[in-house]
Amino acid sequence: TIHAHPTLAEGVMEAAEDVHDMAIHCPKK
Repeated sequence: TIHAHPTLAEGVMEAAEDVHDMAIHCPKK
């Protein structure tokens, strides 16, 4: 099967990092 990317786990980690301004895949605010 084909899985969407990012996975749920990666999305959760990215959201958690974004809260602490550590996300690497999001543009700077």
